[in-house]
Amino acid sequence: IQVLAVFLGLLIPLPKVSLKKKLLTLVVLSGILYVLNVLRITLEFWLVYFDVLPWTLAHYPLSLLLGILGVLFLVLVTNRLLPEFSNFMFHVIQKAK
Repeated sequence: IQVLAVFLGLLIPLPKVSLKKKLLTLVVLSGILYVLNVLRITLEFWLVYFDVLPWTLAHYPLSLLLGILGVLFLVLVTNRLLPEFSNFMFHVIQKAK
């Protein structure tokens, strides 16, 4: 939910992009996020169940790394679906300098 809320906050202010296109992107991101989360949980369970990693390593450091990679993947998907996304983000960064 938190990741979707962040993406919602980034997509809503995009100028000159239709609401339909924004909502479609959010629906696609939601589906991808759900699948990635299930895969992450499955991997963690498998690693702990077969004694590859202890729970303390599988849960926090691995989960954090997979979360960061997942968000990076979602940013790339968002940029693919809405090229305006990266243009807007670069514009905002340039204005902040």
